[in-house]
Amino acid sequence: LPYPHPVRDATAFTYVLSQSAEVEIEIYSLTGRLIRRLGPLAQEPGFRKIDWDGRDSTGAALANGTYFYRIVARGSAREAVFRGPLSVTR
Repeated sequence: LPYPHPVRDATAFTYVLSQSAEVEIEIYSLTGRLIRRLGPLAQEPGFRKIDWDGRDSTGAALANGTYFYRIVARGSAREAVFRGPLSVTR
């Protein structure tokens, strides 16, 4: 889950892994356009986070609005996906 939320300048996506996994976070516009991809990062089990600077893939700050994020954790035995809304207010 992103914290702080709504996002003003930056946020951290926090989650718990039950096994080692490669984690990737994708941020999308409401129209489905990929805004930014973070990772994939190899991570061990436990409480983890990935920081995001609130910028798109070109380095531009996102405009105020609603976006969607998707967290994908790929382990050796399975894949877990979590989706949610993301509000940006500057």
